Amino acid sequence: TVPFRADRVERSGEELLLVDFKAGAADPLGVKPDVRRRKLLEAIREGRRLQAALYAVAGGPTARGVYVFLDPEADDRLRRVEVAGNDAEAVGALGVVVDLLSRAWEEGVFPPRLLDPKLEEKPPRLCDSCEYLDACTQHDSGLRAAFAARVRKLRENPDAGDPRERLAHALFDLLPPPAPRVEGT
Repeated sequence: TVPFRADRVERSGEELLLVDFKAGAADPLGVKPDVRRRKLLEAIREGRRLQAALYAVAGGPTARGVYVFLDPEADDRLRRVEVAGNDAEAVGALGVVVDLLSRAWEEGVFPPRLLDPKLEEKPPRLCDSCEYLDACTQHDSGLRAAFAARVRKLRENPDAGDPRERLAHALFDLLPPPAPRVEGT
C-alpha cells in the first residue's frame, strides 16, 4: 500500500481524475505527444514521476493521474502530464519499480547514492542542499571509486554478488527484469 493525498479529485460519470499541482517549472518532456509519452514512460521506469502513475492505478482503469504545472511562464502545451489507469505500459512500468522498491524496503537495502547512474565522479545535485552533508561519505573519493568499480562489475555480470547486493544494484540502476526468453531465438 502506498498512501497519498491528491491535491484535487474530480469525478465525471465513470471517469476519476486525481490531480497533483506542481509549483515548479513544467516537465521538460517535449511538445510532441509521442515524445512526451516516451519520456514519461522512461521517467516512470527510472523511478521518477511515479505520482501520476500511482494515482492512475489507485483510481482504476477509468482514472487518470495528472500533474498540472502552475508556472505562469510555462508553455501551455507542457503544463499537463497524464497517465491513464488503463495504460498497460505505464502501469506495468510502475509495477516493476514498486516491486523493486518494496523488495528493497523489506530487505532493508538502502544503497547510498554516491554516484549518478552514469558513474560520474561527482556527487548528485541533491547533495548540495542536504543537511547531513558534513556527516556523509559523499566526498570520500576512494569510497566513490570502489562503489563505481563494484557497480561496473555487477553490470558486467548480473549474477555476481549475493542477493542483497544484486537488489542494491537493481535499485541503484532501477533495472527492469530481463525479458523472458522465447524458444527458438
